[in-house]
Amino acid sequence: MTSQKVISSFGKIYNKFDSKYYDYYDKFTMEGPDAEFLRKAALKTIDTKKLSPYFINKLLFTYIPDVNETISYGSWKHFQIYGSGYEFYRNINNSIKKYNTAINIIEEKFLPIWIHNAYKINGSMFKKIKHTTHIGKKSK
Repeated sequence: MTSQKVISSFGKIYNKFDSKYYDYYDKFTMEGPDAEFLRKAALKTIDTKKLSPYFINKLLFTYIPDVNETISYGSWKHFQIYGSGYEFYRNINNSIKKYNTAINIIEEKFLPIWIHNAYKINGSMFKKIKHTTHIGKKSK
C-alpha cells in the first residue's frame, strides 16, 4: 500500500483521490490498494483450471499493472464500498475464454488433421519412423 503524504506549503495534506486539502491524514480515504493486493483478490475470483501459472501471472500483470504516478486504484473507502470494479475481471475472463477457445480449436480440429496427414503412408512422420522400425521393410 502506498503512503504518500503531500503536505502543502500552508501545512495541509493533499488527498489525491478527491483533490482536496485536509488538516489531518486519514489512511482510509487517502491511501488505497496496490496492484499486488488487487492481483491476489482477482486470482481468487477467476477460473484458473487448465491454465499455467505463467499465463495467469502474465494476464494479471497485463490488466493490473503496478501503481505509479499515472495509475491509481482509488482509496480503501472506495474499494470497500464499490470493490475494484468489473473491468479487470471482464478483461481477464475474456482473455481466458479466448485462450481456451484457441486450445479447443487446436485439440479438436488441427491435431486430428495433422496426425492423419503425418502418419499416413508417405507422410512426414511415416518417413521418419520408417528408418527406425520395420515399417515398409520386407521380412526375410
